Amino acid sequence: MELKTKERLRRTKLDSYWDNDLKLVFNDIAERYDKANDFFSFGVWTRLRRKFVAWADVPKNSKVLDVCAGTNAVGIDLLLKDPTLDVTAIDRSEEMQRIGTQRAQQSGFKIKSVIQDVHSLPFNDKTFSGVTLENATRHLEVKKVFEEIYRVLEPGGYFYHHDLVKPSNPVVSLFYNGYLRVMVPLTTFAFFRTEKFLGLRHSVFKLTNYFIEAINIFYTSDELTLLLEEIGFRDIEVRSLMGGTVGFHKARK
Repeated sequence: MELKTKERLRRTKLDSYWDNDLKLVFNDIAERYDKANDFFSFGVWTRLRRKFVAWADVPKNSKVLDVCAGTNAVGIDLLLKDPTLDVTAIDRSEEMQRIGTQRAQQSGFKIKSVIQDVHSLPFNDKTFSGVTLENATRHLEVKKVFEEIYRVLEPGGYFYHHDLVKPSNPVVSLFYNGYLRVMVPLTTFAFFRTEKFLGLRHSVFKLTNYFIEAINIFYTSDELTLLLEEIGFRDIEVRSLMGGTVGFHKARK
């Protein structure tokens, strides 16, 4: 499937959920978000994030933007690795960023927080030496966000990306879908407390189907590489992990 066709398909199938439900979902789970990810992945997600941050070779004293920063887990890990960094977080969930700001302060760090939809980044061209984006791209209009990231990067700056991706191996994809159909509803029942979700069968099914479909019609690691090249990124490095269900990308402007 062509990249343009896939992006249109994603918008057609997921736009309504993106616009109407997703912010509520993340505001609801903000305090339990990181625990939910570890529950869903049996603890693998934290290890993958730390591996991703170790792989992100951001130069000292750099200005870094963490897109869809959530609870600032990536920003905090970056600052633990290098306290000289100047980190800005952007996310549209006020609750996620409230928790993230508290956690950064508890760790002894200051991360600037911006609450806004990331499809239009409120920064000048060539502002940041590095940009990170973890565990959120499948909920976004990818080309639009990647173009914005390219715009705000300095020439020679790097974009570091980490997310679940669609496995290219159909056998892996089959087993992975089975895993999702068990673990997504279990995670929903265990961690969501808002009445709209907890205990309402149709809402659990809706959330489960959304998260599964968001992966099934997402890009493979190779397709993300092609999209990055199309936008203008170069020197792209890729790491495929967990049988092709997780992808790391590093790309230079």
